[in-house]
Amino acid sequence: VTISEASVFLAGRAQDAVTLQCHAETLALIQGRAIDIITDLACAHLDLPNIDSNLPGSGFPLWVLVAASTATIMVILAMGISCCCCRRWQRRWRDRRGRAAAGGALP
Repeated sequence: VTISEASVFLAGRAQDAVTLQCHAETLALIQGRAIDIITDLACAHLDLPNIDSNLPGSGFPLWVLVAASTATIMVILAMGISCCCCRRWQRRWRDRRGRAAAGGALP
């Protein structure tokens, strides 16, 4: 604690809002310094990894991502085409059944 910080508390309890604000600011400064000291002591003995070494990522290679996206697009296109073909087949089947029913109903 510095002399200027200690002098804030020499007058005793805060008598007004301004003095109370000075006490609070001084305590915050002291607390901040104490946290910095504790953090420095705690981290000084740890073997922390170097996070700035620019190592390659452990994700998928680019060719795998391109192949997977291409396969996904091909599957979506195949599903769309098969839906169109099935609807066309159903429409033809319905028309044939309708013509057969209409032809069989007439004498």
